[in-house]
Amino acid sequence: MAANVMEKLHGSFSRRLHPHDSCSPIPDLVTLKGSATYHRSSLWNGNVFAGHLSMPRSQVANSVYATFVSNENETYFMSRYTASPTPVLARSVLWANGSFQRWFLVRGGKREWQFLWSFPADECDKYNHCGRNRVCTNKYVVVECQCLDGFVHITENPSEAGCERKNPLNCSSNQFSKVQNVKVPDTENATPRGNMSLDDCKNLCLNNCSCVAYAVIIGSYGCITWPGDLLDLRTFVDEGDDLYVRLAGELDQRRKSNNTGRRILFIVISIAAALLFLCAIFIYCRRTKATTQRQKRHADHKDQLEIRGAESLLFDLEAIRTATDNFSDRNKLGEGGFGPVYKGTLENGEHVAVKRLSGSSAQGLDEFKNEVFLVAKLQHRNLVKLLGCCLESEEKLLVYNYLANTSLDKFLFDNSKRKQLDWATRFKIIEGISRGLIYLHEDSPLKIIHRDLKASNILLDANMDPKISDFGLAKLFGADETQGNTKRIAGTFGYMAPEYAIHGLFSIKSDVYSYGVLVLEILTGQKNSRHRGYEYPMELVTHVVWRHWTQGSALQVIDQELVEQCHAQQILRCIHIGLLCVQEDPTQRPTMANVVLMLNSHFVDLPIPSVPAFLSNYNTTGESNDIPRRQNSSGSMGILMKISKNDVSISELEPR
Repeated sequence: MAANVMEKLHGSFSRRLHPHDSCSPIPDLVTLKGSATYHRSSLWNGNVFAGHLSMPRSQVANSVYATFVSNENETYFMSRYTASPTPVLARSVLWANGSFQRWFLVRGGKREWQFLWSFPADECDKYNHCGRNRVCTNKYVVVECQCLDGFVHITENPSEAGCERKNPLNCSSNQFSKVQNVKVPDTENATPRGNMSLDDCKNLCLNNCSCVAYAVIIGSYGCITWPGDLLDLRTFVDEGDDLYVRLAGELDQRRKSNNTGRRILFIVISIAAALLFLCAIFIYCRRTKATTQRQKRHADHKDQLEIRGAESLLFDLEAIRTATDNFSDRNKLGEGGFGPVYKGTLENGEHVAVKRLSGSSAQGLDEFKNEVFLVAKLQHRNLVKLLGCCLESEEKLLVYNYLANTSLDKFLFDNSKRKQLDWATRFKIIEGISRGLIYLHEDSPLKIIHRDLKASNILLDANMDPKISDFGLAKLFGADETQGNTKRIAGTFGYMAPEYAIHGLFSIKSDVYSYGVLVLEILTGQKNSRHRGYEYPMELVTHVVWRHWTQGSALQVIDQELVEQCHAQQILRCIHIGLLCVQEDPTQRPTMANVVLMLNSHFVDLPIPSVPAFLSNYNTTGESNDIPRRQNSSGSMGILMKISKNDVSISELEPR
């Protein structure tokens, strides 16, 4: 219906398109009571005036095609029915009470007019029902008026409905409050800015000190900004637009408020600092004057306090006793680095593994403390997850995720279970351990040397994914530290690097050595210990693999379960990497970052490994140490070198 052909009915109310002046060319579809606005539809969104869709809909109503045109030459709104199978008549009625209704009649059907919609539909539809800067919400039978964020009810004139700003708006304010699904405010003083993004519209409003709100009406006017008070706001259930209201800065108020609180806070901090200082002096005096026994008791007590203050979750002792059936033998999974490990079931049905510190183990307390402080701060898919700990009475317990397949050694060194480790699974384990180590050495918040990497400390989940466990011997390094020294040698022979086993020197290259031993064990299915399984009974696995590799027969030493799986080149590459990791000189061993690169990129040339540790001046074959270079049928390359520690050094691999 065009505004210029609309017949004005007798009475107080009229319905029309209400164009504003040229300063704000955003017309409204309104019902007037005399010259005052009684009801205002929301803005045209390209399909309909928002608010109409909240009315009851029918098949005929859904076939309404609406057109709205507003430009410098004309402004009109027209609707027609396009999808109805039969002709439709429509009529609009403006009642004497101001209710504007739409009815339709389908020709050929019931000779009866059917109701389509009516405005105002509720109290919130009445123009500016809640007053300025307030939002009207129809909550079923209750109409509620709420001030916008940053606004309070007007107190100077209680008879005037509306809200005013709690704090004056200043030009430096750059925060907005988002009001969702609303009929945007009256646009009489608003300014359309054209199509632009939400961010551009926000920046435009920020650069205008008089701008108090903005919105982007897609398919219609684009960006619109408002100055002054915001009138005629209401919410819709599932339609409407988003309005962004500028908030006043409150920094000055915060600076002026609560000076007393600041003084109290300063006093509390000062007292706490003084108490901490006094506690430090007290602890120092206790340590210097106490006997060795008292020093030990104090150290144990300090460890317990630190553990209780850790970020990990503290478990109740009785809950753990119940979960493990009071640590019964049938729930015992094995022995860890400092005591037995039990399977438990918590009240919620979750399965856990519980490590129990041996009461007679002095070393166990250090391991317990290490695991609580280190593992609780580490999060990686290839590291075991610490759920929490318990420190009650004489018990010291660690609670981990339970892994159904227990540890790698249970599969690798068992003739029947080893058949479950096909090549894909073994390579996944080799790669997973390498990624866990590179996280410990380089990517974690803490730089950590594990120092006890071995098959029994590699746990396997239900998908046979490896998890590095048992951090009792782990050492924390600073970001600029590269090597440590200890007089207390702890670890597992066969996995310890020579510089650590003999001189107590450890670094990330110590873990690389243990990793290399582990890789060769995974490939051969044999422990790295002197045994009777090979031709020369006093040889280590590392020595046997080295001898066969230099002779070009490396595939002869791999686990027979892998022989027929057609992965010869990949297996030979892993043997090569393992031998690089167990070289005697730690500077020649690759970093774990280089190991990951070598495992996953076959375009990286591998350096020639030198003699493994503990093999210098020891000829395993009794043959000449001069071995010629040759290519053989297995794909490995013979090496021209002397079996001694004076081999040619290699350069560090740098990924490109």
